[in-house]
Amino acid sequence: MKTEIKMAVFIDHTSARLISCEDGVAQFTETIESGKESHVRHKGEGSNQARFGSDPYQGSNNEYSTNMQEQEIRRTYFHKVQQKLLPFDEILLFGAGQAKKEMHNYLMEQGAFRNKTINLQNSDYLTDNQLLEMVRNYFNGN
Repeated sequence: MKTEIKMAVFIDHTSARLISCEDGVAQFTETIESGKESHVRHKGEGSNQARFGSDPYQGSNNEYSTNMQEQEIRRTYFHKVQQKLLPFDEILLFGAGQAKKEMHNYLMEQGAFRNKTINLQNSDYLTDNQLLEMVRNYFNGN
């Protein structure tokens, strides 16, 4: 009888923690970093992220270019995660924010994932032991 390995991914916009579950034993396999850096506010930069003061009609930080760069970083990040998930037929995506839904949508655009079971679950940020217990309970039906 073939042992089925299931994969869970705790994901947010900064990292994805891959957790395998085989024969009721959950263990961390890998962490993939997104490469996204938080925005550093420089002296004189207003909350609108323009470095020309608080007047919204004066200057620009090229928001379109910044947005395109962030989208490319996210696409590259999701592609790295997707490559690790290819061998698995049952996948759990969970996390606190919107990244799990974005990752699910990305996977559904890929032909290789259309016939796989991919479930979403909300979760708070958990300790390592809590993450392992949650994955064990999810895949063992507890």
